[in-house]
Amino acid sequence: VEPAMYFKGELPRGWKVGGEFRPRLTNDRLTDMRGLSVETLSMEVKSSSHVFSAGDYFAVLSQYSMSQLLKGIAYQRNFRDEENYIRAAFGTFDGMWDYIYKEDPNEPIDRNGGGIRGQLSREKYRLGLNWGVVHDDRTDPVRRRTSETAFYQNVGAFDWEWRLGLVTLDGEHAVMSTTRAPYLGERRKNEGHAQRARVQTTVLGARLMASFENVAP
Repeated sequence: VEPAMYFKGELPRGWKVGGEFRPRLTNDRLTDMRGLSVETLSMEVKSSSHVFSAGDYFAVLSQYSMSQLLKGIAYQRNFRDEENYIRAAFGTFDGMWDYIYKEDPNEPIDRNGGGIRGQLSREKYRLGLNWGVVHDDRTDPVRRRTSETAFYQNVGAFDWEWRLGLVTLDGEHAVMSTTRAPYLGERRKNEGHAQRARVQTTVLGARLMASFENVAP
């Protein structure tokens, strides 16, 4: 059984609050050894200019820098409207809440991180500047069982979009640094870059698109 509980309300001075809590109850020990676990837990408090989030949060920066669900905190400051903002999110990428507040012998290595995005949007164009980081916990005891390689990655990216009548151009350019730390062995660091570009248009009701992408190494 997975009951879902939602709430939302109005606060003074135009602020709003909302959240979701979704536990899972089961007597199938193959599904959940403890019988009770938390599937979703999130809360948001916002106004027209500020958005504070906690719990399950989908951290959307850009295609290359980050687009992933995390459990943590986030803040967005809007300027003019919701298309012009600075957004920051940090937390853990653990897939289950159990991995945070309980010791689970089957959990993967702890992976933490987050990032920041700034976006400027006008009628004909959109520009975005991003920074994302992912960091595995090299001291996690689970590595004694799995011998997993720990990763540390930094990504900086610039994305853009131009709207020219019936034609839309968009793309992204990123540089990244990745450090791999094997369970037994020396660390290795790699530098890389990635670019993508796309053009889209509509002719006689048909959508046409061409794209290019290069990732190295």
